[in-house]
Amino acid sequence: MDNIEVKKIALESLAAMNTAITSARLYPSGSALIVNSVQRLYLLLASLFEQVEAVFYAESEKNLLIQGDPLSEKEQKRPQVVSFVSLMLDLGIRSLSIRKGITEKEVAGFIRIMAKTGDEVKEAGGLGVLIEGLNAAGHLKIDEQVYVKMDEARREVAETAMNVFADLSEADLLAALTSDADPIFADRAFDEKNFMAFVNDLSEEKFAALAL
Repeated sequence: MDNIEVKKIALESLAAMNTAITSARLYPSGSALIVNSVQRLYLLLASLFEQVEAVFYAESEKNLLIQGDPLSEKEQKRPQVVSFVSLMLDLGIRSLSIRKGITEKEVAGFIRIMAKTGDEVKEAGGLGVLIEGLNAAGHLKIDEQVYVKMDEARREVAETAMNVFADLSEADLLAALTSDADPIFADRAFDEKNFMAFVNDLSEEKFAALAL
């Protein structure tokens, strides 16, 4: 699946997400409209995850980025994009990642959270608390680093590292990413939130030293 097709399905998923959130606000829990809209979103995500490990949505200067790339001016004006950016701003979300392995139950729980008002989210302790309460096994993350546009070689390295992040200790990850002769991460605190931007900022020499 090429980047154009990934973006197409990611936008379809966004439209389905908006529909599900609206339904959750208008209809009682258990309504067939809510169930059907959640199922459509889950199926679109499942289709997307046949080809990618995660989908990333981020807001930057009131514009939407998908997989780190800003949409075109025309795409930014699509109703589903305008609505979602508005929702992100209302709830104070800078970025959202949804990862492969998410269950339909987790999607439904996520929609219930996104359907809350800003005041309700604040009273509950914030989005982080609500997402944590889903026990979604790391499939949902909010407010990660806003990813910048990267060339394909650097994006591939960064995504490879992110894909193994959850399964490795920091020491093992550092060993996998660096050579003994040039431990380029030794003086920097590493976490998944800043890694995409970090790889993008590496000098050509240090980027070439990545042992991936």
